[in-house]
Amino acid sequence: MMERARRFGIAVVVVAALVGACSSGGGSNDAAAGDTTCGSNTCAPNQICLRTQTLGGARLCPEDGGTCPDGYDLMGGCCVMTPGWSCVARPSGCGATVTCACAMATLCTAGHTCTMARENEIDCTLLAP
Repeated sequence: MMERARRFGIAVVVVAALVGACSSGGGSNDAAAGDTTCGSNTCAPNQICLRTQTLGGARLCPEDGGTCPDGYDLMGGCCVMTPGWSCVARPSGCGATVTCACAMATLCTAGHTCTMARENEIDCTLLAP
């Protein structure tokens, strides 16, 4: 029974990570201009957008009034850490197309998962127990 509960908890965290990675609030690509919007930054053509976030860990519920503390956003009824957005140099090992296979070792810290929400964006997510 405990193993089933643990697996369910991991599945919930993975779904939350995918929902966060697929949200359109982080940015957009402007192929005509050759740049990528990355949070509140605009990346140069030789850069990609890097989104980092920690999901899971201790459950943090909204405060009175339904607000989360600074550094957290409300998602699915709980507070999750606000993702970090930055423009970083395109990994040299990736060539013309950036994928997790070529960028993860360079951009994601050990223990993080790698996903691609869109072209020119790598999302590194730590799924905390």
